[in-house]
Amino acid sequence: MNENNKITHINLRNNELNSEAAQYLAEALMNENNKVTHIDFEFNNLGPQGAQYLAKALMNENNKVTDVGLVGNNLGPEGAKSLAEALKNKNSKVTHIDLRFNNLDPEGRKALEEVKKIKPEIKIEFAEI
Repeated sequence: MNENNKITHINLRNNELNSEAAQYLAEALMNENNKVTHIDFEFNNLGPQGAQYLAKALMNENNKVTDVGLVGNNLGPEGAKSLAEALKNKNSKVTHIDLRFNNLDPEGRKALEEVKKIKPEIKIEFAEI
């Protein structure tokens, strides 16, 4: 990204993307010229590894993302735990994250519930109904 970048929203919903795509996005989000505040990666297949890449980006000091859509990405409990750690990080600016339909299991949901206790201002959606 160069200093003239004006992109604030990225919508890559339903594109059959995998963890490799998440890795490239995460690298871009960590760039000092990043201005992205909203990412929509819903209905892809990022998996737990993709969640780890995004978590790393959300903890980066250059991160500006406030809204994250990750519905239906098969993140599993490991992905949920990675993202929960990122949300607790002082550099995280996320105010809303949607993690519904990711097979989080009780272990992943517990990690996210802990974030809600520490940072109640973050809206975290993860019901599997």
